[in-house]
Amino acid sequence: RAGIAFHNAAMEPQDRAMVEALFRERDILVLCTTSTLAMGVNLPAHLVVLKGTRRW
Repeated sequence: RAGIAFHNAAMEPQDRAMVEALFRERDILVLCTTSTLAMGVNLPAHLVVLKGTRRW
């Protein structure tokens, strides 16, 4: 409802795909994510803030 979502590798593949589709359609405006999206998923983002991509 607020247009905010999260995305990470622990999600089911169909859930990740749904979040990505909603972000592309601009139904999700803010996406909080792990490095799963920093590593090659092409999404139309206006602003990207990376805190780091180091794996633990």
